[in-house]
Amino acid sequence: MTRFLEENSTTPVATNMKHWSDSTSNIFLMDRVPGESLQKIGGKLVWEDVEVLAEEVADYLVQLRKFTSDKLQAPDGSLMRDKHFSPESTLNFWTSDVDEWWARVESSIRDKSRKNLLREQYSLCIKPGGPFVLTNGDLNAQNIMVKEKHVSGIIDWERGGYLPEWWELYQLEEFENGAWGRALKRALAKRNVVPSEAAKTFGDKFLQLF
Repeated sequence: MTRFLEENSTTPVATNMKHWSDSTSNIFLMDRVPGESLQKIGGKLVWEDVEVLAEEVADYLVQLRKFTSDKLQAPDGSLMRDKHFSPESTLNFWTSDVDEWWARVESSIRDKSRKNLLREQYSLCIKPGGPFVLTNGDLNAQNIMVKEKHVSGIIDWERGGYLPEWWELYQLEEFENGAWGRALKRALAKRNVVPSEAAKTFGDKFLQLF
């Protein structure tokens, strides 16, 4: 993911990533991104500083959303793990095929009387053929690196890839309710990146599914 971004966008990411593995582990090595995380230094910044950072991240995100795919996948075509529409105890991958999704999760569904509703909502939330947009999927303050009050890097792209257009906004709404989340959502709204109906209702529709 970071290699694709380095070669095809201006998004600041960790560079020179190397990977190797053995029988027991996977090891990644990369250059250190300059600066400190927004989570670490956020208390030293005033609201106007946070707004500047949000504007910069929003610009990068809009740039990435121009890359689209008809499949839920990483830029290299590999599958992405689904930890949201599947039980966390199982290894499953994102899919836009509702029949494939239901076949793998049906045995874990708590209330099987919701079958028809869940299948319908899944098809509305994740439309077959997309288009799906390239995004980070985890723009929390810990993953925003800051130097001299500007974004010096965006790190931890393991959840990134081609995902539903509403996914990033849902993640922000769910996990970033503080100043950073408010500033970033406001900056995205200026760029006409706003929650779709799927994003607004996703949590309620799939709450306590398993």
